[in-house]
Amino acid sequence: MLKRSNEYEGDVNVACDGRLASTGSSGYFALITLTMILLGIALFLAFPGTFFLSKQPVPFILGLVIGLVMVCTFLLTAYTDPGILPRAQRSLYLFNELRPPRTQHIQAAGGRSTLKFCDQCDIFRPPRAEHCPSCGNCVLKFDHHCPWVSNCIGQRNYPYFYTFLVSVCLFVILSLVSGVAQIITIANENQGGFPPQSAGPLVLVIYSVLCGCFSFGLCGMHTYLVIVDKTTYDLMRLAGKPDHKRFRCNDILLCFIRIVSSPKPPSHIRHHARSLREQRKKSLNPQDHEHVTSDELEEVSPSDYLTAIRGVNTSAQIQLV
Repeated sequence: MLKRSNEYEGDVNVACDGRLASTGSSGYFALITLTMILLGIALFLAFPGTFFLSKQPVPFILGLVIGLVMVCTFLLTAYTDPGILPRAQRSLYLFNELRPPRTQHIQAAGGRSTLKFCDQCDIFRPPRAEHCPSCGNCVLKFDHHCPWVSNCIGQRNYPYFYTFLVSVCLFVILSLVSGVAQIITIANENQGGFPPQSAGPLVLVIYSVLCGCFSFGLCGMHTYLVIVDKTTYDLMRLAGKPDHKRFRCNDILLCFIRIVSSPKPPSHIRHHARSLREQRKKSLNPQDHEHVTSDELEEVSPSDYLTAIRGVNTSAQIQLV
């Protein structure tokens, strides 16, 4: 089970030393979605898959492969850090009268970009990063918060999310074609009648139609977003603003390749949260950092430890004795 992490003030659930991460206060919707996926796979394999297995095994094999891709990409989407940005170790201002500027301008991607200050996280967000109101985290290339996977969709898990949508649409098409083919075959064998054997594939067809109405619309919208290199947030909130025009891609094939195969940035979810919390308690007294023994740094990497105390006393001398 994923447990709430105290390393972030927003809703972050981590497991396996931060290798698995999700956002949001509850994961029940993800379990419901996974149950719906497994139900569709079971209906397909139990009826048209088994029915055509002796005559034509291709639908059965395709159903297994696409179903496996669906489950894997769904789990990767739900339990991959979407690109959560760590909050500031200390506030950038000590008094309300001394607030930092609301924006900063930098040169990025061949043009001028505006960095906005986040009051909740006390950081200047990178270009295209936004604060998610659902989980209270700033996320790199924030797309949206998806309740069906109980996680934000951002730069690090968007390729998994889009692959999941495509695989769902392919599975819906395969289920519809195979289910209708089984119903027609049974009807021809019974001289136009519909015996009880048709009930199973009919349920599969109805289930596929209901799921397809939502899946095809969502997949079509995100295919358009991939082509124009936008996010759902860009489409809904920032359409037409000049800061994001330079991110549009004129080569459609290049956009798809970049989405699917681009390397993920490193995750900021820290490992060994318990050890870091203990070190941060000691960081309340800057003099405690002048001499730190190796035992006190057990299971904490030097870079993580320096990050934990950087906001308290940047001039402290750290010696490993």
